[in-house]
Amino acid sequence: MKELCIAVPPGSTVLDAGCGPAGIFMVLEGAAVTAVDPLLERYQVLPHFQPAQYVEVAFRQMALEDLVEEAVYDYVFCLNVINHVADMQLALLRLRQALKPDGTCWLSVDAHRYPILQPVFAAIPGDVLHPHQYTLTQYETQVERAGFSILRKQLLKPGGLFDYWVFELKRA
Repeated sequence: MKELCIAVPPGSTVLDAGCGPAGIFMVLEGAAVTAVDPLLERYQVLPHFQPAQYVEVAFRQMALEDLVEEAVYDYVFCLNVINHVADMQLALLRLRQALKPDGTCWLSVDAHRYPILQPVFAAIPGDVLHPHQYTLTQYETQVERAGFSILRKQLLKPGGLFDYWVFELKRA
C-alpha cells in the first residue's frame, strides 16, 4: 500500500469540515484554516481540545449542511465525517460550493467491504452516529452526484466489515 502524502502550501485557505476535537487544523501551520463542527461546544470539556493554541484557526460551530460559502477554500478536508451528517447529499454539495474551482477536497469514508451485507447494516436502526452506510461504489456515486470528479482514491486501512478509503476530489 502506497503512503498518502498531502502538502498544503503556506498561505492556502483550508476548511476542516467536521474538525472534531483533534482535526487537521492541528497540523496546518501557515494556512488560513476554518474549522467547522456542530459539536464544538461539547469538545470544550476535553483536555486535549485547546482552541486558544491555534490562533490562526477560525472555529465555527455549525453543521456542514448549514455551510454557505462560495469558492472560498483551496483545500477542503472532510475526514471520517460525511457518514455522520444528517443529509449527506446536501453536505457534499456545500463542500463542493465552498471549494475554489481549482481547489482540492480530501474526503475519507468507511465503506462496506461486502455489498451483500450493506443493506442489512443500513436497515438496522441502532447506529445513530452513522446514519449513512455505503459501499465504495455507492460513495463514488454520491460524490459524483454532488458535482465532484474523483481524481484518485486510496485504501488507507482494510478492515473486517469496513475499509477506510480516502478520495482526492475536484469540482466537476
